[in-house]
Amino acid sequence: MGGLKAEISDGVRMFKPQSLKEAINLARMRDEQLTWQQRFMRTPLALPQTTCVAPSTPTIPIRRLTWEEM
Repeated sequence: MGGLKAEISDGVRMFKPQSLKEAINLARMRDEQLTWQQRFMRTPLALPQTTCVAPSTPTIPIRRLTWEEM
């Protein structure tokens, strides 16, 4: 696995390929996966900006119970 990036070679080694062809296919798949992840992480999703106004509800006072009341 010499000459491959560490993140690619680790992903290939994990599957223990039995042939060179299998190792190459795994390396290509891992490289595509990393490229996709990098592209996804760089492009933040634009969330629509909405303004929500919470309805005003009357606040109920909180009454703390003593140990005897519990």
